[in-house]
Amino acid sequence: MDVVPHGPVSYEDLTKLTLLEMFLKETMRLLPITGLIARTPMKEVQAQDVTLPVGCFVLIPFLKMHRDKTIWGPDAETFNPDNFLPERCAQRHPYAFI
Repeated sequence: MDVVPHGPVSYEDLTKLTLLEMFLKETMRLLPITGLIARTPMKEVQAQDVTLPVGCFVLIPFLKMHRDKTIWGPDAETFNPDNFLPERCAQRHPYAFI
């Protein structure tokens, strides 16, 4: 099936490329641009039972999160664009993939 049979590609055409979107997200999940990012709170933050003081470093480990078997299943290390099927995304925390 042709999504864009002929002519320039529009934004509407791009929204129909769901398999391509799933493929790209799975690629970014397994091979993120960076393994982690660091942030520093400008004011004290209470996150559940943890207090983050001003000036501390908070690390967000994308590589670890995106390969976590408790989130992505036993084949978390395997390339599988089906991880981004709408029904699978609905079952995960919205920030499981950043």
